[in-house]
Amino acid sequence: NKSKGNNRAARMRRRLSKSLDQISYEASQGVTQEIDLELPGLGRFKCQECDTNFINATTLEGHRATKGHKRRVKMLKGTLYSQREAEQAAGMGPVDNGTHRR
Repeated sequence: NKSKGNNRAARMRRRLSKSLDQISYEASQGVTQEIDLELPGLGRFKCQECDTNFINATTLEGHRATKGHKRRVKMLKGTLYSQREAEQAAGMGPVDNGTHRR
C-alpha cells in the first residue's frame, strides 16, 4: 500500500536534485568528476542527466532504460528559459505595452 500524498523521501529527492539549468550548464562546460571515495562506484558511473551515481556499469545501463531517465533527457533537450524570460514572467522585466495611438 503506497502513500500517494505525503511521501517524505520523494520530497527530499526533489529538493536535493539539481535543476535542469544547472545540469545543462555543467554539460556545456564539460565538467568532469574525479574519483571520490564517498560516492557509489567511486563516482566513475554517473548519469549526467539525472545527477545520480551508480555502483557499476550494469546498473547505470539499467537506469538509462527507465522511464524517469528518458523523461529527464527529453526535458533537457527542450528549450530552457533565460533569466530575462523568467523576470518578464514574474513581472519584473521591462514592460512591453505595444505602440501607442493618438
